[in-house]
Amino acid sequence: SNGVEEHEWIDLGLPSGTLWATMNVGAENPEDFGDYFAWGETTPSMGVDWSTYKYCKGSELTLTKYCTKSEYGFNGFTDGLTELLPEDDAASVNWGDGCQTPNMSQCYELINDAYTTKEEVWINDTRVNKITSKINGNYIILPPAGWYDSSGQYYRGGGSFWSRSLDRTESDKAFGMYFDLRILMPGIAKRINCNSVRPVQKLNKEIVHVTNIVLSDTLLVLDVGDEVQLAATIEPSNATFPAVVWDNNIPYVTVSPTGKVKAYRPGTTTITCFSTDDPTLRAYCRVIVRQEHDYVDLGLPSGTLWATTNIGADAPEQYGDYFAWGETEPKDTYSWGNYELCLGGYDTSLLKYICDEWHGDLGYMDNISELQPEDDAATANWGNKWQMPSSEQFYELFDDTYTTTVWTTVNGMNGRKITSKINGNSIFLPAAGLYYNSLENSGTNGYYWSNTLDYGFSCWAMSLHIYQSRYDLMSESRYEGRSVRPVRVEKVEREQHDYVNLGLPSGTLWATCNIGANSPEERGTRFAWAETETKEVYEMDNYKYGGYIQMEKYCTNWVFGMNDGTTM
Repeated sequence: SNGVEEHEWIDLGLPSGTLWATMNVGAENPEDFGDYFAWGETTPSMGVDWSTYKYCKGSELTLTKYCTKSEYGFNGFTDGLTELLPEDDAASVNWGDGCQTPNMSQCYELINDAYTTKEEVWINDTRVNKITSKINGNYIILPPAGWYDSSGQYYRGGGSFWSRSLDRTESDKAFGMYFDLRILMPGIAKRINCNSVRPVQKLNKEIVHVTNIVLSDTLLVLDVGDEVQLAATIEPSNATFPAVVWDNNIPYVTVSPTGKVKAYRPGTTTITCFSTDDPTLRAYCRVIVRQEHDYVDLGLPSGTLWATTNIGADAPEQYGDYFAWGETEPKDTYSWGNYELCLGGYDTSLLKYICDEWHGDLGYMDNISELQPEDDAATANWGNKWQMPSSEQFYELFDDTYTTTVWTTVNGMNGRKITSKINGNSIFLPAAGLYYNSLENSGTNGYYWSNTLDYGFSCWAMSLHIYQSRYDLMSESRYEGRSVRPVRVEKVEREQHDYVNLGLPSGTLWATCNIGANSPEERGTRFAWAETETKEVYEMDNYKYGGYIQMEKYCTNWVFGMNDGTTM
């Protein structure tokens, strides 16, 4: 007998067609724990060490079967076997050759939240994990059978069952599924551990293996808080086990099980996507999370927030980088000959931002008078929250209704300090000079590009000039290398609320009532932690940042979700 008819199987409607047994090997009903096996052994055991393990010569570095790394093999032995053969498969030997231990692809498919859900239920006084198909409503249960380690120590409260898949990087280990009443996830363990075995039926079709993974992006440039959806295309498209896993144990970004990337800290990292059919088959996406930049609110009517530094500078008094107008990278020299937005080095052959009939190549005009994001040095270098200031924003900055300005020195560097009359905040613009073949006029003059073209003379653009005695907004040649001081606009009107000063050492002022309340004695509005809107029902299923083991934000333990290190 092949064993299939003697046992009950559940069709969960999974894409691979895998049918799962209702119980473990050695169990008499679904909630029974059943027997325990070392990986690759077919006789039940409650404790195996390397001296008694079937496939080694006394240690994990003397393996005699299922070894892909010579450092783990006896006298350098390797055989390249990565899945249990039928004669070493506890499911096949104990139930029949129509049954087998699942491979890791089948395990990943079982817990894929696109196909199944997990919950805790009681069956005959035993609390178990219930895995229910989203496709057809059928389910299996996984009892908390625990496991035995090499010393015979029994671990209760959770459960595990082996896969038939070897860990290809560390041959003394194999993959399995591990769970308790809150989590269910893949993992690896030493082959001498004794775990449960939950059989699957052998698939009655040819397995089509994954040969390649193609990602929708191989480079992402993000700002903190940005979210992007990565997609993985599997080749061939008819692969039996097409599921992929995204590595989320990386810094600077979080990655959801579906490939949703969220940036939380500046830095550079690499996202790995690997095939559940072949964990050595991987695709990579490099991610750059750009540095956050400080800004100052001067209380200006427009809501403009001014950056504290120039692009390329680390402190307000530093000069930073220089840019031609409409270019987004600094250069060694600046001339019409190397200006990107013209042909042949002539100011009468402009290719973009042309509002007169004299300066476009062959009379071309596009009537675009403000830099578009792709040509804005602030946007390109700092992200889409930032832009080069317009002429109007420069005029507002120096409007004596709102600010005062004085020539001063900061850490030995000359420039102009602009101070708000509204809230007392200030910024400093260093006299950074300008660049042609070399730096000129630094320390005495400063030149800052706006995003605004000289509408009547398109080879020029508007630039702020600062001197010791005065400041002006003037038109200058677009090719010149000048400073850029970014701005952003995020004016938000907020209601005013009463607060009490309790004289605390920190200086904290406490509101007199709760959010949503009109007086101190009212209860006000309730919120889930880290949510900003109220709901009719509060439960894990509708929590903004995921469930018990699928937290997408504010998580410092990978067991509970994506570890982003954020604690406040």
